[in-house]
Amino acid sequence: MKKVLVAILMFLPMVVSAYDVEVDGIYYNLIEKAKIAEVTSGGNYEGDIIIPSSIDYDGKTYTVEKIGDDAFSYSNLYTIKLASSITTIGNRAFRGCWKLKTVILPQGLLYIGEDAFMGCSTLSSIEIPNTVTTIGRCAFLDCSELSSIVIPNSITQLNGSVFQGCKKLSSVILPNSIAEIGESSFMGCISLLSFDIPNSVTYIGMSAFAGCKGLTDIVIPNNVTFIASWAFSNCVFRDL
Repeated sequence: MKKVLVAILMFLPMVVSAYDVEVDGIYYNLIEKAKIAEVTSGGNYEGDIIIPSSIDYDGKTYTVEKIGDDAFSYSNLYTIKLASSITTIGNRAFRGCWKLKTVILPQGLLYIGEDAFMGCSTLSSIEIPNTVTTIGRCAFLDCSELSSIVIPNSITQLNGSVFQGCKKLSSVILPNSIAEIGESSFMGCISLLSFDIPNSVTYIGMSAFAGCKGLTDIVIPNNVTFIASWAFSNCVFRDL
């Protein structure tokens, strides 16, 4: 009988906590040696949330530096304000937060991950700090209410599909630091009427502006050495 019981226990699934600690309704993983906290998934986040710069737990203070992968994905958030200590927004961190209307990003933020705000369909504006160096693929894909965006000069390339499907996007300002516009970056942005490509751009990726049916005014700088297939398909500029 004992042998049978041991055999059964060996095949029982282990229950592992998805987070280390909960403080004021927010869940964190902790990096003990560095005294760093990472916001993670763990509960039904909803409403308005402010992420603090630090938390106290078990007599120790941890600096909150990261919004982890999938931390708030598909949550019922309305607004979120991130503390100045946060440097990283992980992959899919806010994916599918379709009620999210207001996001306040801190100066000091360095990285916005892949699919970070994908499908945030009520997000109408967001200010990207000039400390951000990377915006991941599909970061704002299908943010259908996003109407304007200013890319800071700390960014050197737009990754693939970063603003694809942003149907109300009508104003885009790119800095002279941008060298590459990645594939499908603005695909399906049907409200774009004009677009200023900086002189620094040398590469325009496949389907970068495909389906931008309202685009009637665009100038390709002389520094552009490569335009990929279908970069302007279904636009006015079909001969490009």
